Amino acid sequence: MSETKSHKQTGNNIPPYQPFPTYYEEDEIDLYELWLTLKKRKVYIFGTTVLFLILAVIFVFVSPQIYKGEAGILPQVANPFLIKKEIDSLSSLLKEKRLAELSSKLKIDEEKLSQIVSLEARIPRENKQLVLLAIETKDPNLISEIPAKIISYLNTTRFIKEKVETEKEKLTKEIASIKNNIDILKSLQARVLKNPEAYPDVNPYDIAKTIVELEST
Repeated sequence: MSETKSHKQTGNNIPPYQPFPTYYEEDEIDLYELWLTLKKRKVYIFGTTVLFLILAVIFVFVSPQIYKGEAGILPQVANPFLIKKEIDSLSSLLKEKRLAELSSKLKIDEEKLSQIVSLEARIPRENKQLVLLAIETKDPNLISEIPAKIISYLNTTRFIKEKVETEKEKLTKEIASIKNNIDILKSLQARVLKNPEAYPDVNPYDIAKTIVELEST
């Protein structure tokens, strides 16, 4: 009996399994260390965030507001590409800060010109006869004033003057030719009405119709 009891006591003292040593996963250690680091530096991180926020607000209030506008120029006689080239030369003066020269061309104060940020001309693909003038300025009043000044300048430039004079001369010749043709037709019409037998293949009404069309040209 005593041996049996002793054996039972010994069996109760032996643990059912051997416990494993306590350890942490490597990822858990890294995250824990990161949390400790962030906790120590939270004041620095918060301060940096606030600083960037303040700088952003200051930039919004300090930086000047830029106004954008676009105007279309539809040349009647001049080549649109020549118009664009001339505007590009004005834009170059602006970029090079040659405001005195630009002021002389556009007849506008240098102080106003200094408010212009950019000036660009382009010809859209869908309409090769149109020149689009894009302007960026700190003064919204210049959105309409600058295009008007540029158009006025273009009308006084040498190459456009020559083009206008050439077209005017061409148009004058065409008008003279039309008037001459009208006079010839009226003379023929009078002869047909006076002696229709002499012009059996000529219809006086067709002549009258042609005269009206030429006069309305």
